[in-house]
Amino acid sequence: MKIKCFKGKEKRKLIYLLDIMLFVILIFEISVHCFIEAKESKRELDTWLGCYHFSAELEEGWRDYEISIFKINGNYYVELTRGYALKPETRSLGYVKGNENSIDIFFKEALPGDSLYENDRYKEDELLVVLSYADMELQTSWYAFRQEYPDLWEKEEVIEGIYFKKIE
Repeated sequence: MKIKCFKGKEKRKLIYLLDIMLFVILIFEISVHCFIEAKESKRELDTWLGCYHFSAELEEGWRDYEISIFKINGNYYVELTRGYALKPETRSLGYVKGNENSIDIFFKEALPGDSLYENDRYKEDELLVVLSYADMELQTSWYAFRQEYPDLWEKEEVIEGIYFKKIE
């Protein structure tokens, strides 16, 4: 059996061809890894799908707060409502980022039926609220959404505590 020996130009062409093949394989590996990671990250958010509720007694009566998280075409959205006796006064659409332990809810736009429809109370992409699990309890960190709750309106920039419960 005779082994072919490459010399000069043939050797450089072979090395160049191998370099290109290794580069293509590396790009393919990175793409597959990113795709799998993105799918797993999206799947982690599925644990948050559902409705979360909080009621507070105010001078005007009981005020209800609801966060409904849903999925459309692989993207996660949220509807935030506030009202009295389940009659919504404010309705906002937002989007969700996070993982199975914690999510950030950002403002997208006011919805029809909102008292400020087409005159948004928040800036687009403003952080409204963060939900996270700590010691098996659902922790709420109020950011811009705190203005919907008068007892929190003039307090610190971030208020944390146990407020919302998932409706099963």
